[in-house]
Amino acid sequence: RGASGVVITETVPLHTSFDAAGSPGWSCAASTAGATCTYDLGTVEGGASGQVTFTVIVTSQLPPGVVTIANSASIADNGANGSDPTANNS
Repeated sequence: RGASGVVITETVPLHTSFDAAGSPGWSCAASTAGATCTYDLGTVEGGASGQVTFTVIVTSQLPPGVVTIANSASIADNGANGSDPTANNS
């Protein structure tokens, strides 16, 4: 079954800034590290797949010892079609 009100939520990672030109469709509270960004997918049919691009610009001078920039995102729906029967899928 499908899901409605589907939104991807992303936080701009430390030592980066959000690149709106490289991230069509995203809405961000700000472009600075720590800002929350969302991408509204609306309704997604059951079994569908896809991808979106979230682009950041790494600061020109990383602090000493920083060799990795961590990133994660989450996706959720409004629950109008019931709970996800495979909630642990990714």
